[in-house]
Amino acid sequence: MNTSIRAVSLTLKELVLEHLKQDINLRAFFDPAMGGTMLVSLLAPEQLSRSHEGVSIWLYRILRDDQTLNYPPTRSTRDRLLHEPLPLRLHYLIVPVVDVKQRQDGPELEQNIMGAVMQVLHDHACLRGTDFQGDLAGSTDEMHVRLEALDLDQMSRMWDALEHAFQLCTSYEVSVVPIDSALQPRPVAPVDVAMPTYALITSAEET
Repeated sequence: MNTSIRAVSLTLKELVLEHLKQDINLRAFFDPAMGGTMLVSLLAPEQLSRSHEGVSIWLYRILRDDQTLNYPPTRSTRDRLLHEPLPLRLHYLIVPVVDVKQRQDGPELEQNIMGAVMQVLHDHACLRGTDFQGDLAGSTDEMHVRLEALDLDQMSRMWDALEHAFQLCTSYEVSVVPIDSALQPRPVAPVDVAMPTYALITSAEET
């Protein structure tokens, strides 16, 4: 499917939101039933900050995963070979968006939110089964969530590109996310019988 990127983003959004709504220190901010108005959004942080507070889970970079690009193809039937999917690594910037000018405890709240987000992503470092949302729901795929080590220079360049003041943030990578080919499976000769061969490995001295 070509909607895997969106599905992964929705999965992270729902995972983080449900955790924040259950966190004893943060649920009053994120649970509408308790009057919470903060959001978990896929908008870039500067876009979210124009109208709301909350958490920005912003997909800022997509790379091809070269390590799995050349995996052997699979057969859909005995005489049809699937075209290889495009394997991707998705990079997300996680930013707690808090109006520190209006909130006396703004910096503390930012750090509390960040700690809760990092907690849930650490506890769900492997996404599978019921974790998935969108078109990945019910799939047998397995994806890994990894905290990235971005140095201060990388972070600074990112915020400069956004034309926004530097904020508390971190980055996570989700891999491997497959984009299936839209091409029809190609015909190949069916495998009727496998004929494995065996040989005894001997040292040069023995020969």
